[in-house]
Amino acid sequence: MTSIRRVHPAWIVLGAVTVCMLSASGIRSGFGVYIKPMEAEFGWGRGALSGAAAVSLLLLGAVGPVVGRLADRWAPRRIVIIALLLLGIGSIGGSYVQTLWHVYVTTGFLMALGAAAARRRPAPASPRDGSRPAAAWPSASRPAACPPVSWS
Repeated sequence: MTSIRRVHPAWIVLGAVTVCMLSASGIRSGFGVYIKPMEAEFGWGRGALSGAAAVSLLLLGAVGPVVGRLADRWAPRRIVIIALLLLGIGSIGGSYVQTLWHVYVTTGFLMALGAAAARRRPAPASPRDGSRPAAAWPSASRPAACPPVSWS
């Protein structure tokens, strides 16, 4: 009789987090593909549309430390759920834009906040530094678990 070896639950969590991080990066970064079609359909200038992308990048970098602080205060699970909701609302709202300020709100604000929070990486350090996910990983497979977290 052969024994079935079960997958450790930490690998499932790692896979889900990696998919969330890669999806958040891809969804937010895909806006550049739509600049020319939106320029042609709505008549907005490329500079005005690129301004929404610039606001998005600014918020993506500026919100990171705040998100990290919130994830330490509350649970990272809550932050990721809120982030994915913001990213989803921004993505769906982006498909219904009619005026330029809609682009700034959906792509420049909602999607940037969602992507910044969903892309938060657990730091591979000691438990004293607040990086419980990486420090609590089974020590035999910890080196194999770190690269997927850093892909996005």
